Amino acid sequence: MGLIKGTFSTARDRASSALLRQLAETYMRKYGRVEGIDIDSSRKTIDAKILLYGETEPITLSISRYEIIHVDGHHSVIAHGVSASREWIGLLARDCIEGRPIRIPSSLARALSFLA
Repeated sequence: MGLIKGTFSTARDRASSALLRQLAETYMRKYGRVEGIDIDSSRKTIDAKILLYGETEPITLSISRYEIIHVDGHHSVIAHGVSASREWIGLLARDCIEGRPIRIPSSLARALSFLA
């Protein structure tokens, strides 16, 4: 039974990662390109690789815990424990997204709430 549950979790995480990548790309479009997102729903973690415009190497943005909430008819994701491979980007990310709800477009909300 553990193998089946693990396989389902892995497939669910891959699907969630693809959906979250679509959401991240809408926010990151003017700053760079999202190269990949990995979600571990059992640990509630997210790791993203982002290639910022003007940079030659992607940065890694990590969220040590996330939650998906439903308030006033809207779904949002809240990030906790935000860090990045570049210190100044980690500081900026903590100031801008740590603990703040990021609204999930209704087109993705139903799938993400089911998959997360």
